[in-house]
Amino acid sequence: MFAYRHAFHAGNHADVIKHAVALSCLKLMQQKEAAIMVADSHAGSGLYRIGEALMRGRGEFPNGLAKLWPHRSAQMPALVQDYLQSVIGFNQGRSLEWLPGSPVMLARALRSHDLLYAYEIHSSDYPLLETNLSDYGRRVKSFRTDGFQSVMSLLPTVSKRAMFLVDPPYEDKRDYERTFVMVREGLQRMSNTCFVVWVPMVARYDVERLLKRLQSLAGEKLRIDLCVQPAALDGLGLTGSHLLVVNPPFGLQALCEEALPWLFKKLSQTPFDQAKKRGVLAPHFKVSLQPPQPLQTFKPVRQPSLSQTVYQKTARPRSSPSGLPSKPRARSSS
Repeated sequence: MFAYRHAFHAGNHADVIKHAVALSCLKLMQQKEAAIMVADSHAGSGLYRIGEALMRGRGEFPNGLAKLWPHRSAQMPALVQDYLQSVIGFNQGRSLEWLPGSPVMLARALRSHDLLYAYEIHSSDYPLLETNLSDYGRRVKSFRTDGFQSVMSLLPTVSKRAMFLVDPPYEDKRDYERTFVMVREGLQRMSNTCFVVWVPMVARYDVERLLKRLQSLAGEKLRIDLCVQPAALDGLGLTGSHLLVVNPPFGLQALCEEALPWLFKKLSQTPFDQAKKRGVLAPHFKVSLQPPQPLQTFKPVRQPSLSQTVYQKTARPRSSPSGLPSKPRARSSS
């Protein structure tokens, strides 16, 4: 768990779709005046500079944000445009120098009465996170603790409005179970909470199991799948992202349906025809809305009363003088 550093993956294709959807969720929720409490369960250090030691030669941003940066002035879907405008705010000039993470992007998008709680347990990343969030005032707070355990203490909120970004690294297989428990308990505490859950698109049984369990929970769900590269022959590697938004704000589905074809075209690393010839999972995208699960009703079963209970008389076996059951006597033939 502590070997994971988000700097290796900052700005990759997973960050692009994850941050774009999270920002759009917040923007749509802000159409109402009531305050919003935002929580980032695994915040990282918040801001990453291209060329720093952790990213030198290992950064994944060339296959993500770097592909979108040349198109920042072109016409594009609103969801992507808002995301790139946020990235531009952290970069002075024409070159891409800084890769903003989710906590600083969400902090900059807050209104004066909104709140943000960012959690990071890594001993090296937390001091950087604290520094990067220090300019946003008292409405933005950071904590060095496990986001799985801490964010549940925030619910229910006074304003009854909250949004959680849940994006653990999933290097520890227990993260799949912790993610489900976190969302389930959060909905039990405040049923209208918006959860933006990121799940990696990898060849692992735990992925589909988590998605099915999350989809079985109460509330409306919007599922977003973006696969940008075919699966390797050995089944290893991150091929894309699953996003499951529980209680999505109105309008998010239309924004995603408009943006996914554009993002797929810019981020896809292997043409569909080539992947099909290789006989592996081809790049694809999909947006699907699942309506709220109906409440299950059970027909009560009438239990018989004590007077209606029928007792069946059974014969007790005969016992021998030794106390053991005696063998049946054989009939004599005459």
